[in-house]
Amino acid sequence: MQDSVGGSGSGQLVGVVLNDRGRVQLSDRLGEGTDRVEGRLVSMTDSLIGLEVSRVVTMRGSSSLWSGERVDVPRDGVRGLQQRTFSKRRTTLFVIGAVATLGVIAALFSLDVFGDGRPGDPPPCVPPDCPDA
Repeated sequence: MQDSVGGSGSGQLVGVVLNDRGRVQLSDRLGEGTDRVEGRLVSMTDSLIGLEVSRVVTMRGSSSLWSGERVDVPRDGVRGLQQRTFSKRRTTLFVIGAVATLGVIAALFSLDVFGDGRPGDPPPCVPPDCPDA
């Protein structure tokens, strides 16, 4: 079994990949065909991994969201354990994209490209209906 969780690990977001034994042992709690359980690590002993589950992924790729229910996963039912982290690169790109999008939207509204004037302004005059100035 691979463990890639550093330190005590408690409180970290982790993904637990189950083996066949784990799928059978936890089918009544997690459902049939569970491949991976994700959540916050609350305890880890030689025999159990305690999680507050946030998501369960099946072998077919479908997933269901959970709201932090506690599940103890037997260590002999675990194929792998990985710490879940945000990608710094992808997070940075997302923030830059979001700021750029908001900047473009603000610029479009300030340039009044969605209308022909401010609310309450009379419509523009079109000759010959314009009064002589």
